[in-house]
Amino acid sequence: MFEDIPLRGVYYRNDVYRDVLGWESFEPWLTRIETMAAETVWAAASEVPPEWYGGDLAEMEALVEKLLARRGRVRS
Repeated sequence: MFEDIPLRGVYYRNDVYRDVLGWESFEPWLTRIETMAAETVWAAASEVPPEWYGGDLAEMEALVEKLLARRGRVRS
């Protein structure tokens, strides 16, 4: 479902990162993700049209559970 591969998803034009000096450059968003209430994530997931995930509710539930479990690993 999610692969932990360093640099995957890094934008190829490095100039977009010129103002990034460290993790503090991503605040307050990192903290917001790490502390987001489970109810907020579930509410967002409930808005995803079933045709986007093939209507397989078990798969969507597994995805949400995985996202919730990974919240604390965002910085790493």
